[in-house]
Amino acid sequence: MGRHSFRIVDGHGLEVYRRVQAPRDPTREFAAAFDPATRVSSGIPSLDEMLSGGYFVGSTTLVVGVSGVGKSVMSLQYVAEGARLGERSLMLTLDEPPAQVLRNAASIGIDLQGAIDRGAVQLYYDPPQEIEIDRHFHRIECIVREFKPRRAVIDSLSTYGSSLGAAGRAFRDFFHAIVALMKEHQVTVIYNHENPELF
Repeated sequence: MGRHSFRIVDGHGLEVYRRVQAPRDPTREFAAAFDPATRVSSGIPSLDEMLSGGYFVGSTTLVVGVSGVGKSVMSLQYVAEGARLGERSLMLTLDEPPAQVLRNAASIGIDLQGAIDRGAVQLYYDPPQEIEIDRHFHRIECIVREFKPRRAVIDSLSTYGSSLGAAGRAFRDFFHAIVALMKEHQVTVIYNHENPELF
């Protein structure tokens, strides 16, 4: 019901994308989302120690900080640890194109390209100035269902906010929908958010 976006694709015809909206009954997605006994390593031993072993499986962690504080480095270490353990990871980036993400990873000794080549990591980039939110969410949903990641990084919520209007309904619906999707599939997610007004 309601308005849905669509595209006319050469050679394929009409593609209709379901409107992104918050789930009506979030308890259904969240009911079995957390296993209190199982943790996922952050890839940073001192942080794992502080968290009594890492993040809860299926949990949502928001990392907030000013530019340059280390959010992306922390995310790369999280994904690299997953690859080392044989767990699939999805890196969803709006802030940096793939070549820049790969370069940044290599600069701190992480062979992200090797992990991608082995099928341990999938890197999905969507330029924020061209984002069509219904199509974008549909693509993420397909990746999660087909690739079946155990870990995910979303970089960054502040860019979604800039593209969709952080105080608007589109942003809220997208955020609630993606959190529900990840919990439903037991994906442990780090969401990065740049906030220049912290200090």
